[in-house]
Amino acid sequence: MLDPASDVDWETPIAHLIPRMPSAMTVGNSCLTGAGGYSISLGFWWHMAFPDDVFKRTLVYKKNNKDSQLVSIVLEFVTVIINYCAAIHVLTSTNLVDPHTSKSGF
Repeated sequence: MLDPASDVDWETPIAHLIPRMPSAMTVGNSCLTGAGGYSISLGFWWHMAFPDDVFKRTLVYKKNNKDSQLVSIVLEFVTVIINYCAAIHVLTSTNLVDPHTSKSGF
């Protein structure tokens, strides 16, 4: 979705700059072993265990970051990215109506 050739519009209509209630909300979290997220309004949920090569770079195995290989807060960022991709997928592949524009799809 972040690739410029992905057909994602990287523009924001002026209506999106006006404070209003969000059309949907996602929730997610990660720990040292995996991550997950969901959106009730968009109707998706997901869970993922991190692969061993990621898990072995967490605080479970590493007590410090002397070798600059420790991962921690980046695991939360992975959750945000996956939730974003899941939301974009639902919004572009279903007939949900944006209450702010009265158009199908977002």
